[in-house]
Amino acid sequence: PSPQDMERIQTQVAGPRVTGARALVADAGRVVPSRILVSTIYVNRGSIAQEAGDLKRAATLFDQAASLAKDPAIQSMLRDQRAALLSQLAGDDLESGAPARLRRALETLKAAREVGSKDRRVVYVVNQNLRATAERLLEQVKGQGERRVLGELNALSPLLADDKQPGFQAFAWSMVTGIRIDAGDSEGAVKASNRALGFVIPPSE
Repeated sequence: PSPQDMERIQTQVAGPRVTGARALVADAGRVVPSRILVSTIYVNRGSIAQEAGDLKRAATLFDQAASLAKDPAIQSMLRDQRAALLSQLAGDDLESGAPARLRRALETLKAAREVGSKDRRVVYVVNQNLRATAERLLEQVKGQGERRVLGELNALSPLLADDKQPGFQAFAWSMVTGIRIDAGDSEGAVKASNRALGFVIPPSE
């Protein structure tokens, strides 16, 4: 392809840019045997089927990919790719902001984490997207009041990586602070604000 077409293709496959996350698609390609290329395609199609909720088809495609890639190193690479693609598919849902797609993003990211990738970049992006999705889900229920926000906080918090917990908790309690201010509960707002400020957020966040 021309340089212009190549840039367009790379932009498309890299997926949306979520704050703090990095693209997983390298600028350069890699030469692999046809058998590995076919297994990669099976993993891609299986990941798309999984995100769409067709779990039976997804399982079949993943089994086909595994049957072509017996080498443990190749299987590890395919797991990394599967987790990365699921994360990128979830990123598309996250960027849309549609309520139903946010819930789907959450389930897709949970599936991405369960793949068990060992690639640090993949794990980072999955965890970053999980936190971003959780925050969007909190924003979605903010208008339903403090109890609803805290209920969502309790449900979502266990899904996040340890290093994402302080930032997420601070975000949630800042939201509670705003809700209490709007309700005229100044004393409660101060308590919520102090709680938000009490979380030590890692420098990387």
